[in-house]
Parts: sequence; structure tokens; C-alpha cells
Amino acid sequence: MIKPEDDPITNPEDSAPAGRRKQKAGRNIVTFFIIYAVGAFSMYLFIVLYGAISSSN
Repeated sequence: MIKPEDDPITNPEDSAPAGRRKQKAGRNIVTFFIIYAVGAFSMYLFIVLYGAISSSN
């Protein structure tokens, strides 16, 4: 039988280090997606510009 103080549902991790860790992980995920989006958009622009330049010749 699980003790009430050991149950992760009724006793979530509320400590300060856990909160900071979750915040840092969230920021890292957001940063990763922003970098990914900027890279994908840069590739898209390169392809569009290259296509426009090469089709005009």
C-alpha cells in the first residue's frame, strides 16, 4: 500500500529546485523550437530566392 506522503498524485513535487528544473526544461524546449523554426524559414527563403534567381536566367 502506498503511503499518502509517497503518492505523486496527492503530493506533487512542490520543492523550489523541482520548479526551477521544470522552468529551465520548458525554456530549453521553447528555445529549441524557435531555433528549428528560424532554420526552416531560412531554408525556405533560400529555396525561394534560388528558384527566383535561377529561373530568371
